[in-house]
Order: sequence, then C-alpha cells, then structure tokens
Amino acid sequence: MRILLFPVGSYGDVYPMLGLGVELKKRGHEIIVCTYGYFEDLVKETDLDFKMVGTKDQYIDTISHPDLWNPLKSFLHLFKMGGDTIMRGQYEAAKELNMPGRTLIAASCLATGARLANEKLGIPLVSVLYQPTALWSNYETPRFYGLATGKNVPRILKKLQYYMLHMLLFGPTITRGTNQFRKELGLPSIAKIDPWLLSEECILNLFTDWFAQKQPDWPANIFYGGFPLWDGAEVTPLQPEVQEFLENGLPPVIFTPGTANMHAEKFFRIAADVCFEMGVRGIFLSRFSHQIPASLPDGVAHYEYAPLSRLLKGSAAIVHHGGIGTTAQALSCGTPQIIMPFSFDQFDNAERIERLGAGLAIKTSEFNHQTLKRALGKIIEQNGHRNKCAEISSRFGEKNPVDESCDIIDGFITKKFG
Repeated sequence: MRILLFPVGSYGDVYPMLGLGVELKKRGHEIIVCTYGYFEDLVKETDLDFKMVGTKDQYIDTISHPDLWNPLKSFLHLFKMGGDTIMRGQYEAAKELNMPGRTLIAASCLATGARLANEKLGIPLVSVLYQPTALWSNYETPRFYGLATGKNVPRILKKLQYYMLHMLLFGPTITRGTNQFRKELGLPSIAKIDPWLLSEECILNLFTDWFAQKQPDWPANIFYGGFPLWDGAEVTPLQPEVQEFLENGLPPVIFTPGTANMHAEKFFRIAADVCFEMGVRGIFLSRFSHQIPASLPDGVAHYEYAPLSRLLKGSAAIVHHGGIGTTAQALSCGTPQIIMPFSFDQFDNAERIERLGAGLAIKTSEFNHQTLKRALGKIIEQNGHRNKCAEISSRFGEKNPVDESCDIIDGFITKKFG
C-alpha cells in the first residue's frame, strides 16, 4: 500500500508522522512524506520518500513573523501565510502520487488539500490528531485563549463561543479559499469548515484517553493510538558534548520555547538570569542562536537540538511553551514541567498538565524573574510534582504507541481494501 503522510507545522508536527512512517515502512508499505522543503533532510534521514509541498523559504517566512506567537493572531497568520497555496500543493501532490485502489492518506487536520483529495479523488483518509484542541466539545471543552471553557461554564455559552470562534473568525478565513478551490474542482461549497476537516471514516488520536477522555459529542469514528514519542533520537542520537554536560554536574533544567519559535529572546534572557541567581544548571534548546544571550552563566549551555526522549531522563525539570510533543515527552520521562503557553493548543495542554499535577503554568504576561524562580523552587525543591510525574510515567507501560497507531491504520487499510 502506498501511504501519503501530510504533516503540517513544525518539528513537533513532523516527528509523529515520521514515527508512523518508519514503522509502516517496516510493515511493507511505501511511504511518501509530503511537507515543506525545510524538512527534506530530516525525512530522508529516516529513509522515507519525500515530496515537497511548500518551499523551505515559505516555512521560514511563516515562522519568522511574530504574529505566529500572538494568541489572537496565530491561527489567522498561519492560513494567511500561504494557506491557499499549500492547500493546492497538497491536493496536486495527492493527485500526482495517487495509485487508485492502492493509496491511503494520513494527514493532519490542517492539511485541507489532503481532505479535498479524499473527497474529490476518493483516496481513503485517516485524520491524525496530535492534541485534544482539534476536537471541540461542549462538555469538557478545550482551553483556548480568551474563552470561558471551565466545567462550570454553561453549555449554551460554550456553544455561543464555538459559533463565534469557528463561524465568525476562523471559518471565513479558511472557507474562503477552500470554497474557491472547491468550485474549481466542481465541488459544492461548505458552510462549516470544522466538521469537514476530519475524515468521515477514521480519526486517529495521537494522545491517550487519560490525557483527554472521549467526549459525548465527539465523532464516533475516533481511535486512540497514544503519544507516539518519536523525536528523531533513532536517527540523531544524543551528541557527545550534551552527554558530557549531563554527566558533569547536577541534573539541569531544560529550557525550550518551541522548535519554530524565532522570537524568544526574553524567554532565554530571563532563564539565564534565573539560573544564575538560583545556582541551577540549564540547557537552552533553540535552532535560532540569535535568541540566546551572548554571555551565558557558568553551568548553562546552548545546543541547537537534542532529542528530548534522551535529554529529559537526566534533567531536573523542563520549562517550555506547551507544545504537545514536548509535553508528552516530559510525561513519559517523569519530568516536572513549567509551561508558558504562547498560542494554539498550548493553553489547553498547560491546563491539562496542571490538572494532572505534573507541572505548573505561567501566563506569558506574568513570565518574569520572580514567577519563574518561584515556580522552579516548587518544582525542584518539593516532591509533590515529581512523585506525581513518576506515577504518570508508569502509565506508559510496555506498549509501543507507534505500534498501536500503526495497527489502527493497518486495520483501516484491511477494512477499505480487503
């Protein structure tokens, strides 16, 4: 079977798809990863085939604008910056690579072109969801910036907020270009983008039911595969200099604002000052070195990349943006977390971490020396969060979530193709 993978986003969105692709290839499938040229080398390192959808420069242009990290502008910025172009590229890639009766698509819910190929060309589709925010519910409602979504909020108010969010704000932004392309393809217009984005046959959750329990108003065709935890360690092991740093001192605190964040100078500046004041060792992770202070305190090091699955096992805590991949890795390793959410799903992930007792959240507007020192003191010096993190880590058990997710995909293939 030829399987076309369509991740959309940063490394945190590409890694899970690559983990699925590597395992599916072992099972005898032909895998082609369709994404930005920025990730071509990474894809080829995994020995998977690559199809460029969006150039490296388009990706850099998208992440280089500060609106990507503004919670009121991030979604609109994402679709404004080439959303229609990428959609058309995804559709054309699927059309070009399609072998009728022998092709399956596994795609992010943001891959609108892949969903169009499913509808127009009849290519079966598995929608791959990384985080619970992709599934709205009027019961346990995901946390979005600026919305009232707690358990005591009346459902009628939640429904009103959903209408405002999806029908008045995001909906028109996405449907305008989508409906224009649908017209060109001879497809009828759609009024509501949210339910259309997901496969009508198979939705694969790459998170666990204890992280986000299935809600009564979720689609029926949902399957849980679990956190994939694939972060490139298989192809890029921990660098010797990082290993040496870990072994020559007390466990450090890891600081990372996200692999696509190019606007985190304040984050790293405060982190450096707090490490110095508290006498804490630290590791700063960022591929964009212009964000890192020119002079770092003794015991603080900067690395462009290190696989978190290896790094966190020797760390005291992690301070990060709340991306689902980083969040899951910390849960798996039993590492306490401090989350400063910027945008997208990060507010919801932060709230779930606090609810689980696995860490603390700090608002972006309140992230300063005092709040970070206070949070780190609680995380490092008290055992409550660490004990809870150890208990949560044990939930991951011996089952491999990538295998489980691929079993679901293989089961869908058998159902569709026999």
